[in-house]
Amino acid sequence: MQDTAPPDEERRTRVQQLVREVVARRSAGERCSDEDLIAAHGELMPELAQALRDLAMIEEARRHAAAGTPTSTCPEPRDALSRGALIPSQVGAVQLIREIGRGGMGVVYLGHDRMLHRDVAVKFLLHAVWGSDDPCLTRFIEGARAAAAVRHPNLTMIYQVDLIQEIPYLAMEYVDGPTLADVLRRCGP
Repeated sequence: MQDTAPPDEERRTRVQQLVREVVARRSAGERCSDEDLIAAHGELMPELAQALRDLAMIEEARRHAAAGTPTSTCPEPRDALSRGALIPSQVGAVQLIREIGRGGMGVVYLGHDRMLHRDVAVKFLLHAVWGSDDPCLTRFIEGARAAAAVRHPNLTMIYQVDLIQEIPYLAMEYVDGPTLADVLRRCGP
């Protein structure tokens, strides 16, 4: 039997269109279950299932943010942390200890995972996001997925990606040692 799956770019485009339709239908109050969508478009598995999981994560984060934060006090998009949005002292099982780095894209904290008894690095984007179609969030999640798919001794492992107070973050392997800036100051470029 010949494989009838569409090429990768066509698959990606079809999945993106289906997700946009789901968002529009749900926003209009229509019932649109993931199971029905997967049953109708099984040829797009596993990409469709992953996209629907991502959408569910984003919708859940938005519901929590909406329930816990009045709209008038939401951080401004594109400038959340620099305008004083508070980083929580804990994300999931990870207790944040101290800031260990800051750059143009985000700020990194040393954290300790109390469940797994290990130190982790937690990177927060400097920008708040306002929906599943925010290009900043899309790039962040795609970058996290790409990094999580690669295993190499010179790359840190990604443990988790999520949103808290509409600020994306990822928890990753912590590697103790000098920063890149420290090495460049000492050794030169």
